[in-house]
Amino acid sequence: MNKLYTALSLIKLLNENKRIDSKKVSEELGVSIRTAQRYLLELSILPGVINNEKDNTYSLIDSYSFEGTFLSQPELSYVGALFDFLKRDVNSDSAKYLDKLKSKIFHLNGITFSYDFVKEDIIGFENISSVLNDLEIAVKEQNEITFLYERYNRNYTVKPYRIILSDGFWYLLADHEDCLKKFVVDQVRDIKNTGNVFEYRDDIDEIIKDANNIWFNEEGKDEVTVEIDNSIVDYFKRKKCLTNQRIIGENEDSIKVTFEVYNEMDFLLQILRWAPFIKIKNPEYYKQTLKKYLQDSLEKIEKE
Repeated sequence: MNKLYTALSLIKLLNENKRIDSKKVSEELGVSIRTAQRYLLELSILPGVINNEKDNTYSLIDSYSFEGTFLSQPELSYVGALFDFLKRDVNSDSAKYLDKLKSKIFHLNGITFSYDFVKEDIIGFENISSVLNDLEIAVKEQNEITFLYERYNRNYTVKPYRIILSDGFWYLLADHEDCLKKFVVDQVRDIKNTGNVFEYRDDIDEIIKDANNIWFNEEGKDEVTVEIDNSIVDYFKRKKCLTNQRIIGENEDSIKVTFEVYNEMDFLLQILRWAPFIKIKNPEYYKQTLKKYLQDSLEKIEKE
């Protein structure tokens, strides 16, 4: 058994029970009494763990609790995969640092990393790391900033709320003239602190939580109803593939689903991969949006 996972399992037992002994450990972890005794002896070196030599039981000091602080084997594996994913798009020095950090966290051998992330091209991190650092400070300290936005060759004064990675691009989500906007980070230059401190908007977290892509905004969403062919119904029953998806009807050939969109681009990004298998029922506006997009694409193909 993996040593780190064993230690976490013992901490979990301690946290859930007033006292544990070798018999309890043997039953819970499926090991021999001798192995359980060895585990408990190793566990006793942790601060907050006390050994009652009279009955050979182990317990936590009352002021200690590990509630919600330990990770399961799948969770550890997922975190390990995140380190490997990040290494793909940083320079060699940063990659070495991530390796060192990962080895400190997973310093005991034997963990099987079951997760991985499909590669996507990310804008060169080393080229924007200094900009990201300045933006991160501004976000954390809630400092209003000014910068030159090369995309439009224009200066902006904004309240920075969040840094977002979407489809390989880094974005700054900020308030500009009382309007929520996204700025591509690699187009941001000459960041300066205005000296003004702003109050964080309580609705930002909820707005981002509802977003499936970078085309979200703070305005109200539209509800779209679609009919989905039976050949792909299983995907929509197993998980919510669309924003705030609800199944509202079902028959032998299809299901009827409602979901929410912010605008045309949000709608197209959500629906295009399913387009051959769906019918847009309403609103009519989004039915025409999809129709025009497909017709325009077909016309370009036929002109080649």
